[in-house]
Amino acid sequence: MLESLLNILYLRRKLALSAGLGLLLVALAFVPRLALNDSPEHWMPASSVRAWRRFDEHFDVGDTIAVGLEFHRAVRDSDLDFLRSLRTDLEGSGPWIKRVYDVSLVIDLVEKVSLSTLLAPVDPDRAEQAGGDPFELYRGGLFDDPSLPESDEVGRTLVIFVELHTGSQHGAEGTDEERRQAVAGVYRVLEKHRRSDVTFHTVGGIVIQYELERIAHRLAMTLLPLSLVLGLLALGVGFRSPQALLIAVLGGVWSVALMLGGVAMAGWTLNVVTVAGPTLMAVIVVATTVHFAHDHAGGARGSSQRLGSDPEENRFSNSREGSPGHVVR
Repeated sequence: MLESLLNILYLRRKLALSAGLGLLLVALAFVPRLALNDSPEHWMPASSVRAWRRFDEHFDVGDTIAVGLEFHRAVRDSDLDFLRSLRTDLEGSGPWIKRVYDVSLVIDLVEKVSLSTLLAPVDPDRAEQAGGDPFELYRGGLFDDPSLPESDEVGRTLVIFVELHTGSQHGAEGTDEERRQAVAGVYRVLEKHRRSDVTFHTVGGIVIQYELERIAHRLAMTLLPLSLVLGLLALGVGFRSPQALLIAVLGGVWSVALMLGGVAMAGWTLNVVTVAGPTLMAVIVVATTVHFAHDHAGGARGSSQRLGSDPEENRFSNSREGSPGHVVR
């Protein structure tokens, strides 16, 4: 069946090449619309996504970015203005920010005390007289506990929690991009408030996702060209023919372009699973080309050996085909 199809394509090769070129142009027109979406909501069952959003409605949780502020000196009351400015800029870094929690918010809205009072180590005698540590709720959550052995003797570490809206108005397709923009917005604010005596540390699931994408993009820009060159050299040595190498490469490019263009045309996106599809397609095309080339070369060698094994048979065969210089005795 495959041989018949190949024969038909060969007999109508001009029509086949024109149709293939037309499909390639259409696919290339849609490839720029292709998007990569590796958000969990994209590949999770719809029931799980609905359950998570229901959970968020009841318990007010969501994607969270934690920013640690490591002070390399003693924290002073004058640092409260710096913390307020940082919190205000984080809240306004984008529409995807739900709220921001930190010690400045606690001081302004709840405790109404100075920053040094809130961060002061626990005095056992005073805590016993007061019936317990009045700031126990925040200690170990919004700032470190200096009474612990592993605490820094000089500086302190404060934590800011940046909570994002759960889900997206664009559905799972838009969630991933909005998370990228949220992390990028937090990074811009931290860069704006960068100081020599404070080191920022950002953690969170979407931060890890953002950094992995940055690393993957950087590796792709450096390793992909090198791997393509090495692959072409290896195929060139194996095929030992520029024409065969060109056929294999063009076939792989054509099939991958059609696949990606079809995905974009259908309105789908690539995720952490389907992103391997183009690579598999290219490998299959190159392997099939190698198989056909080997089969063709083997068949040609076999025909030559059969014709060359018996001089009489060769002479008879050539005479039947009307070759000059050979006649039947």
